[in-house]
Amino acid sequence: EDLWLSPLTMEDLVCYSFQVARGWSSWLPE
Repeated sequence: EDLWLSPLTMEDLVCYSFQVARGWSSWLPE
């Protein structure tokens, strides 16, 4: 199975969003 082709669930999107936000926040000045 190609996991990249499977539809993302809301949980996946939420987890991904948090990871991206956390990563960007470390680069942004406070």
